[in-house]
Amino acid sequence: MQIVSQIHWQSFYTQLYKPHIIAITEVTPKKSRYNITEAELKLDGYNLWHNLEAIKYGKEGRGTIIYTATCLKANPAIHIQDEIEGSSFKDAVFTSVELDKGDTLLVGCIYRSPNSSVETNNALNSLMRKVGDKYYSHVLITGHFNYPGVNWVDWTTKGESTEAADYKYIKACRDSYLHQHVMNPTRGRIGNQPNLLDLVLTNEEDVVASVRHLGALGASDHCVLLHDLNCYVTLTPTAHTRYVYDKGDYAKLREILDLDWDEVFHDCKDDVEQQYKLFLDHYNAAVDECIPRKIFTNIGSQGRTPLDQNRSVRSIVLGNASWKPGRAKNTYCRERNWVRHLTRKLKKAYEKSIAQQSKANPKKFWRYVKSKTKTRSVIPDLISPAAGQKISGDLERAELLSLYFSSGFTQEPPGEIPRLPHLQLTTLLERLDISTDMSVQLATLSYKTFGCDQVPI
Repeated sequence: MQIVSQIHWQSFYTQLYKPHIIAITEVTPKKSRYNITEAELKLDGYNLWHNLEAIKYGKEGRGTIIYTATCLKANPAIHIQDEIEGSSFKDAVFTSVELDKGDTLLVGCIYRSPNSSVETNNALNSLMRKVGDKYYSHVLITGHFNYPGVNWVDWTTKGESTEAADYKYIKACRDSYLHQHVMNPTRGRIGNQPNLLDLVLTNEEDVVASVRHLGALGASDHCVLLHDLNCYVTLTPTAHTRYVYDKGDYAKLREILDLDWDEVFHDCKDDVEQQYKLFLDHYNAAVDECIPRKIFTNIGSQGRTPLDQNRSVRSIVLGNASWKPGRAKNTYCRERNWVRHLTRKLKKAYEKSIAQQSKANPKKFWRYVKSKTKTRSVIPDLISPAAGQKISGDLERAELLSLYFSSGFTQEPPGEIPRLPHLQLTTLLERLDISTDMSVQLATLSYKTFGCDQVPI
């Protein structure tokens, strides 16, 4: 399954269940001529962590990704990622989430191919032991491990050989004191025996409240696992207040700003900076009075395609209720195909409406294009080279990065600045005529670009 082709399903599951952490395996297709970009995997309201570069975009693995909600403070698990880079097992990604009281949750997503070599299996087992040695207060590892011969109720294998791959893996999990919480089959096809291949591993037995088996993502034969993790974390959603310019009272705004500006600037005729400050104070006060404001949270609807919630929710609920491993027809397939048809239809209509309004509202058009072609990577916590301490504040990280990049500039030599030779002017500019059209329509302010002073230009 290629995750890009199922991104509409993934977005709908996100809107329906609102998870804080999402882990997905087998991101890249088995055969593809093109590399997947981060923009294709972007999900509004989430930070993306992936290993596509480590697996060379599908050439040395299938790829794993983790989404963490922006209200969580997540950073790369550097020590674990260093272990992965130095081993033969590459198909894994880890991140750490800061909890209350100084604790840390290690989140990992792993994919193990059923055709893995002995060396790769040993590297995976070594990685599982390293996880237990890094002293994280909480550990959550999920993924597709492809060990169908393991009975996770009593942690036994079908064979008696101690050299079997599944036996060694169980031993590595026991050495790390991990607990496995999935007990029902997670993958099945018609005519095949359902198997438990997808696991949820933690370092505490009672930390997972429940594990639900939902319908498969798109046409996949693996179910979606939804579970609650009991931990203590303070969610810090970021909220931005923005002006809703298309609902402003511009008649009142013009009336308020219809002032005698010569009288306003009377006490600062020769001070341009003071004049600008006075103008900006009057302008901001008028905007606050005439333009309504709205609070946008970090998980907003910007960039999403509109969905027919009633029919879509009904389809997903019926599909989840009817999904069983090995049962790929009847109710589930019918509802799955309907949701796929519906989401594609609504996305097409949504993009068509943006294209039709591109001349009247080019800002919306380019915002949508940018959301599909670019992505913004999160800046993790930094380590100060001088003090050796972790820097987590926005201002402190900005100052540290500024200091680092400014060190690459050439240091000017001491002394006076060299002066350019005087140039003799031979042509005198006697007259300069400037004609400008000052008829600005305030009703179009919602499409204008803002400067650093937040005044639309």
